[in-house]
Amino acid sequence: MLRELILYLITRYYRATGKGIGRTKLMKLVFLVDYLHWKRFGKRLLDVRWVKYLYGPFSKAVLDILDELERDGVVGVVELDKGITLYTALYNNIKLGGDAKKIADEVVKNFGELSLDELLQHVYSLDEVRGRDLGEEIL
Repeated sequence: MLRELILYLITRYYRATGKGIGRTKLMKLVFLVDYLHWKRFGKRLLDVRWVKYLYGPFSKAVLDILDELERDGVVGVVELDKGITLYTALYNNIKLGGDAKKIADEVVKNFGELSLDELLQHVYSLDEVRGRDLGEEIL
């Protein structure tokens, strides 16, 4: 499920903005999909461990999938100055369930065009994030 969600978000973000998405922003969008699913349905969508990190919620599983997608040539990668990596993908047949797809679309629509600082501010403001220490598990 995580791989499909990441590919879907990269594709939706690219189609919505015409730009690639950075790792930090993508990490927060994946978290928001999982978080909103948990808030609405009382259960997490993803089987990943979210911890509070320097830039908010973090999951090593997301980075592992991104590295795999990059290594396999499944996503386009653009390296910018200062070590920033942008990802692009254009997939039409990603198998993502109805609720997951709806929430992912909502997350891209509502948060995709925010600046990284605005997105981080929103994520930091969530009770489940704000009330945690660095390294502590979220959700």
